[in-house]
Amino acid sequence: MLPMIKSRAIDLLLQWKYYNLGCTLILLIAITPSALCQNHVVNGGFEILSKCPKGTGELELAKGWHSVNTPDIHTLCNNSSVSNFMGGIQPHSGNSYCGFYFLATTLDENQKSNFYQREYIYNKLASPLKRGGLYSVSFYISLADKSGYFSDRLAISITRKKLKFKNSTYTLLKSKRPIIVYEESKLSHSKIWEKINVTYKAQGGEQYLTIGLFDKTVTYKECENFMNKNSVSDIPGPCYYYIDDVKIEKK
Repeated sequence: MLPMIKSRAIDLLLQWKYYNLGCTLILLIAITPSALCQNHVVNGGFEILSKCPKGTGELELAKGWHSVNTPDIHTLCNNSSVSNFMGGIQPHSGNSYCGFYFLATTLDENQKSNFYQREYIYNKLASPLKRGGLYSVSFYISLADKSGYFSDRLAISITRKKLKFKNSTYTLLKSKRPIIVYEESKLSHSKIWEKINVTYKAQGGEQYLTIGLFDKTVTYKECENFMNKNSVSDIPGPCYYYIDDVKIEKK
């Protein structure tokens, strides 16, 4: 009987060993790099909509996204065409993307052109960033076909609190530490998506991502020079960008 008991004990030990090995493998699979790359941006691809938009200025139909002034959501959910009032492009992924006036001309009461109209998009992150952590901040961007000029810079602001703003066409958001991205070669391209990617070291507790132009108000002459320098068309028009697949991931 003793040999049989010994054999049974060895079998049980082997089963326990392989059981632990299997659990270890499952755990390793569960924490692969792709699983670790959590996107802190809620609905970064603009895919989750409360309903299909019927017009312009309806970005807030996209879960997690908020706007200053009237950014747009462009989507295939209500038709099969990618065309929109600024041209159109296939989404970088999925069926939807955002569009907003980075900088646009308006006419003041004296009928003189100025460049103070701006739009911003912002997102309350799924979870706060951790102090000292390095994060990859990325998104895809494309200059709209009907833009009259492009911007040679854009800004990203990552903050603990939502930036304060007045509900006005001429809103200029102020950010103490915006990340200024100088990517002229990428920001001047239409009909293709270009990836913007920067590294951000967290102060700790940041919960909001805002994208737009945070430069100081510029004079009429400076605006004219800006438009002429960065012109992409003989037809006057705004500087309007499409944006898709926004991510903040721990490096």
